[in-house]
Amino acid sequence: GRRLDLVDVVCGIIYVLHEGVRWRALPAVFGRWPSIYTRFSRWAKRGVLDALFEAVAGHRQTGKLRGIDASHIKVHQDANVADPAAQAMGKTKGGRNTKLHAVVDGAGHAVKLDLTPAQNHDSTHAITMAQCIVAGQIFMGDKAYDTNAIRLYLQEHEIGACIPAKSNRLNPAKHNKGHYKKRHKVENFFQRAKRCRRIGTRYEKTKLMFQAFVTLFATMDYYLH
Repeated sequence: GRRLDLVDVVCGIIYVLHEGVRWRALPAVFGRWPSIYTRFSRWAKRGVLDALFEAVAGHRQTGKLRGIDASHIKVHQDANVADPAAQAMGKTKGGRNTKLHAVVDGAGHAVKLDLTPAQNHDSTHAITMAQCIVAGQIFMGDKAYDTNAIRLYLQEHEIGACIPAKSNRLNPAKHNKGHYKKRHKVENFFQRAKRCRRIGTRYEKTKLMFQAFVTLFATMDYYLH
């Protein structure tokens, strides 16, 4: 067959990401679907998409605020596997879900992304996510992130904290309400991501392949939003 054109491959992958179609349903205009799927899979396994995202995020992220949050994503029945926890799937009241964690910059673009099983509490993964935040920047999260461990980590690394205190705090810390008004930027990132049908519903069996789609969107988002 004809040699794969890189532009066709990328456009085909973006079509699957945006429209959520099965690989087999990829229009022939993009080329043979097995070839395009194989290329995407290879890029995911070799870390090509991660490297691209890190290069773009490292160069283009703006502002001092770093918003953090997590969002549930419904797992389609076709994505069920024997060891769901290993592939970042978990059970909640609504069935099987994956939780997408994100840290976004001042403009609402992703700086760091990760996937965990849905039942994991947001705060338990926060310190891992916060490792992309540097001294002088400000960690901004909702009340779920008001834990002693998180506040201690931020203090030790000279990172500002913009986290409203939980109602049961004896000595609640103050937070900058002006900064906190911008917390919607991380919510907006999730909304934009979920407009891509391949992210709005998880069809991928493996964490690696699903995260590859999320990472591809996050890279494109720097140029589209």
